[in-house]
Amino acid sequence: MPMIACDHCEALNKQDAPTCVACGAPMTSGDVAAPSGAASPPPLPSPPPLPGAGDSAAPKPPTVPRSRTPRSARVASPTREHGVKSRAEQVAEEGVAERASRRRRKDYEKGNSSAVRVILITVAALAVFGVGAWVMTRPPAIEDAVDELVVAWQAGDSDAMIAMIDGSSTRASSKLEADLRQRGWLPSTPELGEPTIEDAGDRATTAFPCAGDELLVRWIRDGNGRWRVYGYALPPIDPPALDPAVEAFRAAWAQPGVEALQALARDPNGRLANSLAKLLEQREWREQRPELGGVSRGPMRRARCPVTFYVQGAEMKITFEYWHPSWRLIGAKLPER
Repeated sequence: MPMIACDHCEALNKQDAPTCVACGAPMTSGDVAAPSGAASPPPLPSPPPLPGAGDSAAPKPPTVPRSRTPRSARVASPTREHGVKSRAEQVAEEGVAERASRRRRKDYEKGNSSAVRVILITVAALAVFGVGAWVMTRPPAIEDAVDELVVAWQAGDSDAMIAMIDGSSTRASSKLEADLRQRGWLPSTPELGEPTIEDAGDRATTAFPCAGDELLVRWIRDGNGRWRVYGYALPPIDPPALDPAVEAFRAAWAQPGVEALQALARDPNGRLANSLAKLLEQREWREQRPELGGVSRGPMRRARCPVTFYVQGAEMKITFEYWHPSWRLIGAKLPER
């Protein structure tokens, strides 16, 4: 039976085969290996035997050349002739389409993944920025101000404590260092216990156990939202007995000159010491003074006590105040001349 060549893979198939046995493409009747009824070409003569091969060499059968279909006899591809794609072309194109589709899906998924990452990074950055802005702009808590005061107190840093006092409370600012020095709490301050805090919006009060009593601090929130000290109450002073101070004044009064009396003042070179020297000089008591008589004490308030001495039947009032570590002279009113 004559053989025909496949137009796609050139494999030989039977003339009546509907599809190619190699690639499955439909066969056409025009693809023939040789024209029907044509005579077979004559056999080629056998080549002469090689010299020395001998007569025993078996003769080789004649070689019949493989017949091929002339290109002019082939039928054009159905795709080119009729616009119908072969199975191989369909499979090839479907494979290309599938690969293109997979590439598009990967690109889409990659794009979505990148977009999701960008969104997550943006959200995280906004969250961090928002938290940072809130921390930087939020009003400080009263606990933060209390902790700051405790640190300054324990360090004996009067400047830091004064800096925390509200600007309008000038009296509290000027008194704080003096109050601490009067008790001998500078530079070494007593320990503070765990405070109790009463927060009432823009005002608060803290109470610290301190020196066997209580340190009370009142707070107010200023226009910038910061907590400032606007009032305080230190533990009361428990001074020693006043008798040694009274006897020290009697002894200084009996001495000539004014230096011993001035040394009893809180500031021996201050205004009170200078005024006392002038008053004694006006009465001609600078070098020698009349003898002191009886003495009476007034009530003691806040480590301050007035004492009245009788001089030549007249009263001389002296005020003592305790400044660690002893009583000091802070006021004097001599009898009229």
